[in-house]
Amino acid sequence: MNENYEKLGLFYLGKEYDSDNQEITENLTLYESKHLTTHGVCMGMTGSGKTGLCVSLLEEAAIDNVPVIVVDPKGDLTNLLLTFPGLTKEEFQPWVSPDEAAQKGVSVEELAEKTAEMWKNGLADWGQSPERIKMFEDSAERVLYTPGSTSGRPISILKSFDKPHDTEDFELLAERTSTLVSGLLGLLGIDADPLTDKEHILLSNIIQSEWTAGRNVTIEQLISLIQDPPMNKIGAFDLEAYYPKDDRFKLATQINSLIASPQFSVWTKGDNINIGDLLYNESGKPKISILSIAHLSDQERMFFVTLLLNELVSWMRSQSGTSSLRALFYMDEIFGYLPPVANPPSKKLFLTLLKQARAFGVGLLLATQNPGDLDYKALSNVGTWFIGRLQTERDKEKVLQGLLTANSGADKGEMSKKLAGLGKRVFMLNNTSAANPILFHTRWALSYLAGPIMRNRFKELIGDQDMGESSSEDTAAAGAAGAAVPSNVGSRPVLDPDISQVFIPGHGEAYQPAVLGSADVTYKDNKLDINESREQMFVAPVAEYVNWNEAEALDWALDELESDPRDGLGFGQLETEVSTKAVKIWTTDFKNWLYKEKPLTVYTCPSLDAVSQSGEDERAFKIRIAQEAREKRDEFIEKIRDDYEKEIVSLEKAHERAMAKAATQSSQATSHAVGTAISIGTTILGSLFGSRRSYSGIGRQATKIGTQMRERREAAAAAKSVEDIEVKLADIEAEIEEKLVKFQNSDLIEVETVEIFPKKMDINIRKVALAWQPVSKE
Repeated sequence: MNENYEKLGLFYLGKEYDSDNQEITENLTLYESKHLTTHGVCMGMTGSGKTGLCVSLLEEAAIDNVPVIVVDPKGDLTNLLLTFPGLTKEEFQPWVSPDEAAQKGVSVEELAEKTAEMWKNGLADWGQSPERIKMFEDSAERVLYTPGSTSGRPISILKSFDKPHDTEDFELLAERTSTLVSGLLGLLGIDADPLTDKEHILLSNIIQSEWTAGRNVTIEQLISLIQDPPMNKIGAFDLEAYYPKDDRFKLATQINSLIASPQFSVWTKGDNINIGDLLYNESGKPKISILSIAHLSDQERMFFVTLLLNELVSWMRSQSGTSSLRALFYMDEIFGYLPPVANPPSKKLFLTLLKQARAFGVGLLLATQNPGDLDYKALSNVGTWFIGRLQTERDKEKVLQGLLTANSGADKGEMSKKLAGLGKRVFMLNNTSAANPILFHTRWALSYLAGPIMRNRFKELIGDQDMGESSSEDTAAAGAAGAAVPSNVGSRPVLDPDISQVFIPGHGEAYQPAVLGSADVTYKDNKLDINESREQMFVAPVAEYVNWNEAEALDWALDELESDPRDGLGFGQLETEVSTKAVKIWTTDFKNWLYKEKPLTVYTCPSLDAVSQSGEDERAFKIRIAQEAREKRDEFIEKIRDDYEKEIVSLEKAHERAMAKAATQSSQATSHAVGTAISIGTTILGSLFGSRRSYSGIGRQATKIGTQMRERREAAAAAKSVEDIEVKLADIEAEIEEKLVKFQNSDLIEVETVEIFPKKMDINIRKVALAWQPVSKE
């Protein structure tokens, strides 16, 4: 393989397949990553190779630094964690099947050795080295999540009832509310219509009322609000007439029974559903987040997928527009989630994503065994179809109808012919951005395809993977504990009234004394075009000479601090005398400390001429510039195509004319007409122009004639004409490759850290005071 493919945003999926001769050609099947912004669907019966194809595509996305969320209802996609760069029997042995070994009459160790050799040879046959496995491993962090279980990294749903960031758009708010309520009621076994069923309407009104008032909702609060709703009317009816108190109590009891069950407690543990965290780790590295839901009931699966899609839609709408692929969402088995007739809560969200996600660079890839599982009107928004071997003629007809709906210019007869000849690991690729559908044979997967992995082996599979937060509630409690409660708690000390005192908001058992410093600091750097003011607020232990290096940042704004203590809290003893003189010393030291020790940290990427924005940390900056680099690359490739496409198409036509002329001059050549391709399928020209609508494919229409013509003196002139054109094509390729190398060398993403210190005149001290901070026992 040419190493440039990985740098061009091209996914290596396999090689083109000649159905007439039933053989794999040397033309690589290279799929442009940005085409996934128009989404993809993959269909194929059991044994078609569908899982292998989708695993390979996800591997390519990771190598291209595109983060992926994988929803895995069956357990097959955990295979993405089985990568063995050493290709040794020791790596494979824990994961080969003892049953398969027994059937073959060999030991597990012998089967592992044979499997390792098979994988090594399979990769080599497809031009892939063990180094490419390592490249895949290094490109993305792979994390296995298990909602509703602690066998992998658990996920908490507690925050899923929090108000969305944008509550101004009533239509979007109503959609989120409706799907959330449908998912919750589905978990209770209630199939409620959003427009007619009173359970759905009541819950939607309650949640929407709280959200528009700016309040989050916990499930416990929802139970209370069902019994005592924040409204007196539902539509034109009085609340009691529409939904009597006794009936509301029954609904509240059902939800209470759900959350009181030991099984539900697992849903409160782990990480919150945060799309940004599922896509990138703490350092900004892309992730493949595998969300295994095979262990869940149908109702639980629908509930979780609905919550996940809700978060994905909200996250998507907070992103900037782009034509490049920003993130990929893959669901391995879409059965029941986007059906043609029924309307489960997930369907509306999938429809929203299929229609709108393209503008934000979010691609969906949906897979299914049965073509009848899908709403084909929804799939009219899908640009890429991967069609494998299908089980029945009815399935083929269903797929043809869908293809023709998605691509009105398609030739039904030609497509039907292609579908009829599909074998194992052979797929038809229909891409609305490409010239014609093609057949291709899938490449060998980098990951070991061991089949579904059972939940009892997840601990072994993930090894020392970080299991995340144990519980959202535990984390919150730990954060509230803070410092230890003072040993000597008494009444509030009497101080000079000229000494400013403030009370930091929060709950606790007593107030601990501290020194608070607040200032507005302006940072300037003309070279980086930075002129930014920030409110800085810190608290430090009380001392005659405060050590501000021990200070901790405070999240509150100055106007949010309280002027009076809260009832019931005692006061810790002041160990240091506090006077107006001391406050002046604190103030001077605080300003000097800000001047010397608190620069503004800015991140830059010289190759992209990018500077971090106000409030943007290093992780967010890395994520943003990675997307900018991908956009810049895609724009560069389009420019290359625009610059060279006309010339290449012209040379292609000239090449065909020269070949035809040569064929008439050599009977020997004629007897071999249109048999073999000039091998450009593995070149830069083939990868950049091979799928273009204007490009019929030099590599697919040439012949063996050149060799035969050289055997006949009378065909020498015709042969030279063909050779001259091929030389021109080779020169163009060399020119393009040189430009690619220069571009890649200038596009290295290296982040540099710059510290900007303030001038003293740009430090405005707003307050230095004795602060009282509430603390609790740990």
